[in-house]
Amino acid sequence: MRVLGLVIQPNAVACVEMDTAFGRFDVRDTHEMKLEEGMDPIGAASQLLLSLPKRGDRLITTVPVSISTFRNLQIASKDKKAIRQALEFELEDDLPFESDHLHYDSVIMNTGPQGANVHVGAVKKDSFQNHLNGLLNYSIDPDVMTTDAWAYRCLIGRIQGQNPGA
Repeated sequence: MRVLGLVIQPNAVACVEMDTAFGRFDVRDTHEMKLEEGMDPIGAASQLLLSLPKRGDRLITTVPVSISTFRNLQIASKDKKAIRQALEFELEDDLPFESDHLHYDSVIMNTGPQGANVHVGAVKKDSFQNHLNGLLNYSIDPDVMTTDAWAYRCLIGRIQGQNPGA
């Protein structure tokens, strides 16, 4: 499967083409476009994607740091249902807006005797919808949207897995 990872920044857009099979990721090519002052980053990302010889089977991009936040929380349980309930309580106290105005997702990073260490990415619903509408206006329809923090954590985990002790 061909996966495209798209990064949209205020001063540049970049894309990495990867082939995935059997849990492996092989980087096939990278592309970058520096933006001149006044250029629309999402419009430039659309141009970059259109210039690729092959669109890809899946498109992954990140939610901009300017509209998202993340937390790593220690939850005193290993049960997924209990963790989900605890997250709603934890986020209510931790974020400066009401939970009904919030999109969030989480992943258990590890568990131990004290419970679970959970990574949570969050964004206000209206900010997320505005960003997604901006992408869709340029025919960019991502299959997956994630936070930069989670993308970097996954990359570092793969690098460490390939080079134990590094």
